[in-house]
Amino acid sequence: MNTIIVYFDLPNQVLEERIERTNRSTNIFRVATTFEEVLERQSVNEQEEELLPPTQSETDHLFVIKGAKDIHTVISDICNIAE
Repeated sequence: MNTIIVYFDLPNQVLEERIERTNRSTNIFRVATTFEEVLERQSVNEQEEELLPPTQSETDHLFVIKGAKDIHTVISDICNIAE
């Protein structure tokens, strides 16, 4: 089994807007049940401690999305891993 982390290095407002419009399945989550829960956990961690971005040592594959231009490449790379 491969673990994949996709880190969205985007402002919370952008993430909240995307979460509201998403129809994506949450079956990919191991712990959380909704995208809102993921964002809420991140926000709580940011307030309680200095939250550091994930590192390559935490996962088999780490992808960082900084903007819309990164989305298609990351999706393509993940699909290639899944094959």
